Amino acid sequence: QLLPVSYPGSGVPDVFRNWPAVLQNKGWEFNFTARIVDEKDFSWSMGVNWTLPVNTLKSFPGLAQTQFAQILMVGQPLSVVQVRRFTGVDAAKGLFTFGDSMVGHFDATGFGGLHTELRYKRIGMLATVDARHAMGNNYLTTLYLTNPPGSTLYGLMSNAPAALTQRWEAPGQHAPYQQVTTDLNTPAGREIPLYTASSARLTNASFIRLKIIKLSYCVADNMLKHLHLSNLTLYIAGQDLLTFTPYKNVDPEIQNANILPPLRIIEAGLSVGI
Repeated sequence: QLLPVSYPGSGVPDVFRNWPAVLQNKGWEFNFTARIVDEKDFSWSMGVNWTLPVNTLKSFPGLAQTQFAQILMVGQPLSVVQVRRFTGVDAAKGLFTFGDSMVGHFDATGFGGLHTELRYKRIGMLATVDARHAMGNNYLTTLYLTNPPGSTLYGLMSNAPAALTQRWEAPGQHAPYQQVTTDLNTPAGREIPLYTASSARLTNASFIRLKIIKLSYCVADNMLKHLHLSNLTLYIAGQDLLTFTPYKNVDPEIQNANILPPLRIIEAGLSVGI
């Protein structure tokens, strides 16, 4: 298994070398296609697929003596993370609190989609839906890592997500986020690295997305003859119009507030054959 190794003073960030590791990738893939209706004036077809992937590190002799001992675990996927369990915010002190250690991972446990096409006389419609079931990276922990709320470190003074207005401000208050601080060398500041390395990183990034939908109309043959055309189709289409997800405020695939998410696109046009 090729894995990166850091050599100080080598002049390059990482060097890849073979390790005696055995990685297994397997899974199940299900496909279903059907022509539900196929009549002269009406037709309807559908296709559904779903994949259940499994990624496992089967063995790694001498793992405990390598630089990967705190990153990889035999019997777990490569995306495994070993973290302390995030237990919330102390209502009296306003600081993040943590429990025992736990294991999580960022691999998708399932992904797939649905494609369907309908036609009624000269009107057509097609739609594609994408879906994924997975844990993802909480974008707010990334924010705490790169630009801690309240901190002026490196001059990083910028707008923060509205979610952080729910921070702790007074004893007895139950809040999802601890008090903010301008100094990382304070009790609140010292909790931030623990927070960003805890299970707070892990959040449900599953989604169902209407990827494509298109409506079309084919002009009748007698009109085509009058226009001296072989075909003429008018259409309106949309991409990424709707996403249903428990992942809040940021795109569940991008998981980063500083990166532009997939754009919602609506277009109209016509297809002409001469």
